[in-house]
Amino acid sequence: MVSILASLSATIITLPIIGLAVIYFLSFIFLKNGKKTVLLTIDLSTLLLIFSVHYLLLVLLNQSYLWLIILVVISTVLIFGWIHWRKNTEINMKKVLKGSWRFTFLLFAISYLVLLVTGVIYSAIRAT
Repeated sequence: MVSILASLSATIITLPIIGLAVIYFLSFIFLKNGKKTVLLTIDLSTLLLIFSVHYLLLVLLNQSYLWLIILVVISTVLIFGWIHWRKNTEINMKKVLKGSWRFTFLLFAISYLVLLVTGVIYSAIRAT
């Protein structure tokens, strides 16, 4: 049972699109609302993308950059907080956290795609 869960979690972290699809379909079954389903999928799969980028960096560069990933997430929250403060002079932490979390999804989705393509090209070059 433990090996099945380990294999399943490794597959979902390696291919987060599978996890994204599962989260989307499950949330669509429960919510029955397209916009809320997409937003919940983004919110829940951000952590999945963060782990995927971490493990891709670990495989490609043979070194953990988790500290840098945490620093990027914290910096994103701080930048969004500063922008929100400059715009409204009063900080609504719920909006700041939600906006920065969704931006983090976009940032790590792009990072995952870039690292995936880089890894495929690197493997193809090494194989020849």
